[in-house]
Amino acid sequence: MMMARRAESSVQRQRMVGGIMMRAGLAAVGFALGASSPAFAADAVTLHYYERPPYMTSTENGGVRGMTAKAAEAAFEKAGVPFVWALTPAQRQLDTIRRNQGRDCGVGWFKNPERAAFGLFTQPIHQDRPPVAILRRSLALPPDGSLRSLLMNGKPRVLIKVGLTYGAYIKTLVGKYGDHLTLVSVEPTQMLMMVAGDRADLMFAAQEEADLMLERHREVGKSVRVVAFPDVPAGELRHILCSRQVGQEVIDALNAAISPR
Repeated sequence: MMMARRAESSVQRQRMVGGIMMRAGLAAVGFALGASSPAFAADAVTLHYYERPPYMTSTENGGVRGMTAKAAEAAFEKAGVPFVWALTPAQRQLDTIRRNQGRDCGVGWFKNPERAAFGLFTQPIHQDRPPVAILRRSLALPPDGSLRSLLMNGKPRVLIKVGLTYGAYIKTLVGKYGDHLTLVSVEPTQMLMMVAGDRADLMFAAQEEADLMLERHREVGKSVRVVAFPDVPAGELRHILCSRQVGQEVIDALNAAISPR
């Protein structure tokens, strides 16, 4: 049987990063304990997420909903691994998992060599549609319509959220041609408002995320547009990323519980 109770606390802090005021929330928002097997009867795994609709978002009853949150929760429950939801900023999740001081996992991370060097990845729980850019509407596109040409020749002001990547192709292009790159720690909705307010020219997002943000913030529709570039490949796979203290036995159990993709 699934037992749940709400254990809510909130620590909010404000700090200045790159001239941008941000609000970072760190809160334990729920407790979920699966019917654990004896092998997993140790301390519950802390399952970290951050607010990123439609992938992960807090619910009023202390749970977490969304495409990747639902898939992760189902895997932990099916595997019989006890877990605790914790609302944690993206970069802090990576730092926590890298330090390996507890049994910590993060939901919905892309797999790359840097992260695989310090953490354990499960099988994929979700595959994105190809990533898109949300552009300032007046920003002209190159004749071939490609992201490569736009970054090479247009020199747009690009926003990137610290700790996130948008696939290997975009990461390579931004690293090579992103002369006017700004790293921010604010949430995607705030990034959208920065583009709409002419404080940046473009940001990247998953197609699902972009659709939802513009549906919720129709007031910015006259200022921005969503562009799918022909040279950007299919969306990447999202995984659960865990600290090494979680152990390979738990990863194997989660993999067995994850529906094949």
